[in-house]
Amino acid sequence: HLHAHVHTCRRAHTHLHTNMHTQTHVHSHTTAHKHAHRHTCTHTHLHTNMHTQTHMHSHTTAHKHAHTDTRALTHNSTQTCTHRHTCTHTQQHTNMHTDTRALTHNSTQTCTHRHTCTHT
Repeated sequence: HLHAHVHTCRRAHTHLHTNMHTQTHVHSHTTAHKHAHRHTCTHTHLHTNMHTQTHMHSHTTAHKHAHTDTRALTHNSTQTCTHRHTCTHTQQHTNMHTDTRALTHNSTQTCTHRHTCTHT
């Protein structure tokens, strides 16, 4: 089992803002599959964005996938965020991944999050 999680976010801010980001991944599989999720958003004006998305998958091969992404953005600068999630499972397991971030700044930030784990 190989699980790869790559999160790259580049933000260019010229004013103070607050970014609340919470994402939860729940995996439970019995067969091999591959799931890819890509989310790109760009903001150029002051606004408040409440974004919640939930993906539920149920197949005859006893495989369930739940993905919840909740974001709250309030700023007046330009932001470009790209999220890509790719995982491949070959054995039955349960993987829970929770990433919570709270950012408050008025400068330029570039962060790259990479998570790779192997299960036997």
